[in-house]
Amino acid sequence: MLKSEKVIELGEASQSYLSKRHHLIEFLEEVCGFQKLKITTFVLGIRIMDEVATKYDFLGQELGLISLVCLYLASKLNEHPFFFNFQSLFSYLKNEFSKEKIMKAEKVIFELLEFSIHRVSSVDFLFYFLSKGFVNKEDIPMSTFLHSKVEEIEIVAMRLLVKLLKEVSSVKEKPSFLAAKTFYIIRLYLNFDPWPESLGERFGYRKHQLEFFTDL
Repeated sequence: MLKSEKVIELGEASQSYLSKRHHLIEFLEEVCGFQKLKITTFVLGIRIMDEVATKYDFLGQELGLISLVCLYLASKLNEHPFFFNFQSLFSYLKNEFSKEKIMKAEKVIFELLEFSIHRVSSVDFLFYFLSKGFVNKEDIPMSTFLHSKVEEIEIVAMRLLVKLLKEVSSVKEKPSFLAAKTFYIIRLYLNFDPWPESLGERFGYRKHQLEFFTDL
């Protein structure tokens, strides 16, 4: 999985996009809530949006449409069965967009993504860390507690990851690093050693790379 992740390169188009990125993410969060999409779809939509909008200099008024299409593409991968209610969404958004505009923009974006929307996102890494990162010998005394709190831990972890993703600095960070930062803080929150050497050896990041993010 580490070999398949990409680092987003910031081009000339980046500054215009980055200044509007927080607002666009809040817009996608609103759409996800209205459409009842998974949080994994939301995170993948952000990842696709970051990649597309830093490659191409869209006009300001187009960014809302582009962000919506990126979420639409993410939903095609993550929502089973696939469901995206355009009619009710357009009514909710006061007919700001049309299905025809979305289909046209989808073709442009699909080409920019080199005809593939499969991306490894920070959610993929986070779920992997959560499933594999509590099996160290140092963690054994807490294993019973963890089994009773799995769902609660996942909810807190996802909320924290979304908070990290809203930071502009997250655009140029590897998805695995964002997940590692999240997992570090979750372990700290649970009163574990936040990053024992065994985790560094397994996941490729060292404690000194992660420990200054605990103020989140």
